[in-house]
Amino acid sequence: MTEEPVIGGLPQNSPGPTRHKISVIGGGPDNGTSPHYVKALDHLLDEVEGQPWQLWWSGAPFPVLEIWFWFDDTKPIPRVRAANGKVTASINRPAPQQLKGPDGVAQARSDVVALAQKLRARFGLGDLPDLADIDTLNRIPTPPPAPPMPW
Repeated sequence: MTEEPVIGGLPQNSPGPTRHKISVIGGGPDNGTSPHYVKALDHLLDEVEGQPWQLWWSGAPFPVLEIWFWFDDTKPIPRVRAANGKVTASINRPAPQQLKGPDGVAQARSDVVALAQKLRARFGLGDLPDLADIDTLNRIPTPPPAPPMPW
């Protein structure tokens, strides 16, 4: 079986505009982060790069959505900026405010949903696609904390 060519994160023959794309760029720093929060955030942002979310974003007036996450910001709020034909969105959760264990998992999910709701409201998008539930996220193995950076 031949795979369908992908353009802009969507198969070429998928419905809707294919010029729209969600990309998770990254972020940091990792010093002092909750491994529970980070594992859930990583998993959820992988989902947000998936096809259901790409189709959701295809209704936006800007073709490109870049998502960042910052663990050294002072306020735990989502930010959205639209300029130069793209949207830059960020999840800001200071490392000292990240919860551990199942609470950290729930907090990460809440942060992703808050950012998505902000995007939805700002750009008049439809209902959010599904995201992994808390039980699913809690079953993902938690990696050890990242070692401190030497600088």
